[in-house]
Amino acid sequence: TDSLETHTIVCFTVNLYITDSLETHTIVCFTVNLYITDSLETHTIVCCTVNLYITDTLETHTIVCCTVNLYITDTLETHTIVCCTVNLYITDSLETHTIVCCTVNLYITDTLETHTIVCCTVNLYITDSLETHTIVCCTVNLYITDTLETHTIVCCTVNLYITDTLETHTIVCCTVNLYITDTLETHTIVCCTVNLYITDTLET
Repeated sequence: TDSLETHTIVCFTVNLYITDSLETHTIVCFTVNLYITDSLETHTIVCCTVNLYITDTLETHTIVCCTVNLYITDTLETHTIVCCTVNLYITDSLETHTIVCCTVNLYITDTLETHTIVCCTVNLYITDSLETHTIVCCTVNLYITDTLETHTIVCCTVNLYITDTLETHTIVCCTVNLYITDTLETHTIVCCTVNLYITDTLET
């Protein structure tokens, strides 16, 4: 929570859940909830939610499903609402033991009375080579740029990396990098970095 000249509130919440039962080689679930609330001169609300779900059943080597829900609600002087939802489903029959890569680029440009621009980009990459039963990598990059009456910039970047080696049933690593840069009337910069590392050896 940051109040600059009693005009600005910036709130961030990141919830990261990992469920991985490697005895049955079944489920990897990921949920990232990213909420941004920014009230500038009590006119603006920006909310973002990203939910990333990955389900991979490796007994039958069949299904990889990903769902990304991106909601943006921006009310500027109670004139504008922008809502976006992206659902991405991937089904891969791994008889050919191949690579699945997906990229989703979402751009929103909104010109209001103050010529405000809101841009969002989501890049989702999934690479799974099941010949060696080794790597599942996911990257989500979320960029938000919002210039208001005071030429405010809010930038957010979330990088989510998942690495799971199923031959040795050993490592699940996750890294979340959260960067916030906000320049207001006083051209103040607020930067936050959150690094979350999880290492789980499931043999023990």
